[in-house]
Amino acid sequence: MRDRRREPARRIGDATYRAADGFMFRTPGAPIEQLCAWSELADTGAAGEDRSRRRLADGLVDASRSSFFLAALSLASPDLLARMDAWRAAPLDPAQATVLRAVSRYFVRMCARATPYGLFAGCARGRVAERTDLAVLPRAQWRRVSRLDMDALSQMSRRLGEDQVLLRVARLRRNPTLVRIGDRWHAVETRVDGRKRRHHLVAFVSDDYLELVIDACTGEASLADLVDRLVAHDPEIAPDEAQDYVADLIRSEVLLTDLDPIVTGGDAGRQMLATLQGLGVSGVDESPLVQALAKAVDAMAAMDATSVDVVPVGDAGSATAYERISASLNEAGLDSDPARVVQVDLFTGADVATLGQAHCRDVLAGVEVLAHLAPPPQEGALADFRRRFQDRWGEAEVPLSEVIDEEHGIGFLRSDSPAAGESPLLAGLPFAGGGAGGQPAPAPAFRHILDRTHAAWSSGAHVMEIDADEVKRLAGTLAEPLPDAFAAILCVLPGGDAGAPVGPSLLLQGFSGPSGATLTGRFTHLDPSLLADVREHLVAEEACRPEAIFAEIVHLPEGRIGNVIARPLLRSHEIALLGRSGAAADQVIPVADLMVSIQGSRIVLRSRALGREVIPRLSTAHNYMLPAIGLYRFLCVLQGQGVLAGGGWQWGPLASARFLPRVVCGRVVLERASWRVDRKELDGLLDDVGCLQPAAFATWRAARDLPDWVELAEGDNVLLADLRNPLLVEMILDRLVRIGGGRLREALPTPEAQVAVGADGRYAHEIVLPFTRQIVAADETATRAIPRQQATVAPVSRRAALSPGGDWLYAKLYAGEAELDRLCLDLVAPLVASLPDGDDAPTWFFIRYADPEPHLRLRIAASRHLSAPELLARLHEQAAPLLDGGRLRKLVLDAYEPETDRYGGPEALPFIERWFRHDSEAALTLVAASAGASGSDLRWRLALVGARLILDDFGFGPEPAQEILRAVDKGYRAEFATSRALDGVISRRFRDHRPELEALLARAGAEEVPAELAPLRRRTERTRTLVAALLALAGEDRLAAPLPDILASLMHMHINRLLRAHPRAHERVIYEYLARLGQSDLARRRAGVKAGQHA
Repeated sequence: MRDRRREPARRIGDATYRAADGFMFRTPGAPIEQLCAWSELADTGAAGEDRSRRRLADGLVDASRSSFFLAALSLASPDLLARMDAWRAAPLDPAQATVLRAVSRYFVRMCARATPYGLFAGCARGRVAERTDLAVLPRAQWRRVSRLDMDALSQMSRRLGEDQVLLRVARLRRNPTLVRIGDRWHAVETRVDGRKRRHHLVAFVSDDYLELVIDACTGEASLADLVDRLVAHDPEIAPDEAQDYVADLIRSEVLLTDLDPIVTGGDAGRQMLATLQGLGVSGVDESPLVQALAKAVDAMAAMDATSVDVVPVGDAGSATAYERISASLNEAGLDSDPARVVQVDLFTGADVATLGQAHCRDVLAGVEVLAHLAPPPQEGALADFRRRFQDRWGEAEVPLSEVIDEEHGIGFLRSDSPAAGESPLLAGLPFAGGGAGGQPAPAPAFRHILDRTHAAWSSGAHVMEIDADEVKRLAGTLAEPLPDAFAAILCVLPGGDAGAPVGPSLLLQGFSGPSGATLTGRFTHLDPSLLADVREHLVAEEACRPEAIFAEIVHLPEGRIGNVIARPLLRSHEIALLGRSGAAADQVIPVADLMVSIQGSRIVLRSRALGREVIPRLSTAHNYMLPAIGLYRFLCVLQGQGVLAGGGWQWGPLASARFLPRVVCGRVVLERASWRVDRKELDGLLDDVGCLQPAAFATWRAARDLPDWVELAEGDNVLLADLRNPLLVEMILDRLVRIGGGRLREALPTPEAQVAVGADGRYAHEIVLPFTRQIVAADETATRAIPRQQATVAPVSRRAALSPGGDWLYAKLYAGEAELDRLCLDLVAPLVASLPDGDDAPTWFFIRYADPEPHLRLRIAASRHLSAPELLARLHEQAAPLLDGGRLRKLVLDAYEPETDRYGGPEALPFIERWFRHDSEAALTLVAASAGASGSDLRWRLALVGARLILDDFGFGPEPAQEILRAVDKGYRAEFATSRALDGVISRRFRDHRPELEALLARAGAEEVPAELAPLRRRTERTRTLVAALLALAGEDRLAAPLPDILASLMHMHINRLLRAHPRAHERVIYEYLARLGQSDLARRRAGVKAGQHA
């Protein structure tokens, strides 16, 4: 058993992280020495140029005859495989130049690139141990694992769905994107165009029949069940008509079938075959599609049982096994491509390779530096979503499907956010937001990078060292915390194990999360050891948030993407979108069950049925920013909320420099040296037919000071070249010409320095090493929970919506922002003044809002003395002249939905609503006293004092009050993407405002208060009994929300009532001011205590 006391761990920011027990060890299909041996055939003498090309070409021909290379190529490029014989006959024939370069690229790929791809590279399971030993098993012990391509399975599913016999017994379920809006149902429908799947929003007018079918498919039902229900509901409908009706709903994807391939669970092809054979339909085995599927499953099982060296060709060598599978499927009516019909992955063994604990510690040291160098967070899609949500619904909880609906909701990833405005408090503050795109602002510590880079350029050094302590000193705190779970990608360098005295130990390529399973999840079907590692890692992640449910996102954007997205069941719950989950029904959270709200600065997803927060996760590496439905993008983007979702070295504004040095920090290489190559430099290096001009190239290479081994990286594609090998030089120069120039980087480690070793030589490698946050003590867990604002979410117990004319009058009064103050004075104040007073006084309150049009929301409770219709008549009487004069743009009545749980539950809500009345009364008086442009500067000061007095009124002393203020301030800092520049301006402004604010707060606590603070004193006096009642509920643990969260909401609503525009931006500054003032007060108190102790 692993000794936890000695495991590699490191504190980064506010948390401690440790490495997992296991890691993914990725290697190419052939040792790097095969590439080196081929390159050594080159003759470096000037007289041997032609001979060198011939020797290299002949060597490549020999290498291309390898059975393993042919097996890999038969899967990756059947077309190239078919052209190999003609090329071998004349490998340097200019007519074969395209084939020559393609074979060169595939050979380099097989020897040098570790990223898994068919048989060209695979993965193993390694384990963390005392020392590093990256051993590679012999190829004879490797295994191939084959699956039918998801595009072929998707085609088959659509064809099977047209079989009426199968449909009668298939299980049907409702489309998870269905949402009812008014009298219409909205859903996302998939339309197939060739091999492309496109998603469209469609709407259906509801009727009794549609409601019956959708209700019956909330779980699962069969077509026969639905036909029986429809006929029972309306005996005039014939069974055939009912069946046609349901079939139409299946074709339009209102209903989905269990004939769809699973995205999570076991092998989708084998599962589909088992489902078909288990339907109990006579003759199903004679279906051409089912027979073709069975043949494919058997053929893949036979291939997987053979050695990976065996070329999957027929006896005559005329057709590969993949081509035969494709032909069989096409005969059954599909349109499959032999190059894509089978997805193959390579497993190269378990528990042979080890990574030492010293290397694990070095990885964490590198991650810490990268985290401190990360640029400040920018306003992004989630910030835009928060603004839009709050504009529309405030802090209410709303069904997610309604929110994301593109027609009636706010959608996701829209880009027309409003520009920020100004006020006396906000004027000149450099808030992040809506400007043109571009590179993110450099990290605060970037000036250290600039200094070191300029020093390297001045000295001509190829390596620059940065100082971790200096980076951390300049950066201060992390801009964003690391995720609770992430993974680092690294390569081990020679001589760096077990505390070697000199030299870097590894190349850290970067890290990503949450979680650490994004790069490993899709490979967990290869071996139980990989699956166990990932599940253990995810359990550790979930232990960091035990109050929440983590759920895998299940979605199939396109058929072939399923090859990347398909994975085993990794978590206890899943969220199924347009993709079929293999989990049990009670483990799938329906989209219709998900609610969304804004709590502080966090977007919170919650399951109504389970009564818990839901944290979505996609444990596979899919680029979800590609065209996809908004619901899928939203859930995926939400994963990175509030954390540094990944990091790697970034040169920022230096990225286009002609030369950039290698970057080393301690024992970690953070970036490789690189050279910018412009297109015009390449002229004259190749002749008209693409052959190298050796003299010109040698001169150019010397001038650029390029090493022997370089790489060209294009996104995820990396091409290695030996610049002493003319065929590889031609390959890489040809690519540079085609893309108009690029950036070459040094190969690190170089081939001769690779430390992964197998029986047949050295291997290139990559390691994916997961980390999780350790739960070491209660205090750390509590610290991490503060930014989340609310650790637990009580089940919804909202009062039913109260319709107009019921117990409450709820009116929205629309006007311009500047006019809202006058509406407060000319409409709201006279109206509420006419209401009964004393014991018969009704509850009422108002808030400011925008949806996105600015308006007041006025709510007045009906009573036995004044009914809702009478209230409405009084409102119309007050509003009529304002409407006629155009000052009031429109008056809208709505249903009042109290946010019961947010304010403590049904017992607390009446006290909160009455507190709102007294706060609204105070706000009206303060608005009147600070009317006009000259009053704006006074208004925010009054809001600050009023917010602070709320904490005093509820008996929160200096220290507990300061904890609330720090937490709220931290949330708003995250919301507004706080930058160093913004912090600097606020700090300078606070120093100017501090004396008067301290004096104002002192006067607010005096026995006699000045006139401008009298309304706030009256609020304190009139709410004492309400506050006492709420404190009693809190003492008896009868509040549905933590009391500090309720007080944060009361402060938020108070500031909202007072400030005419941009209340959240004002809150960003006000809460920081209050936190700074509170900190100063605490410091003075502590200093006084110490002075008294020494007196």
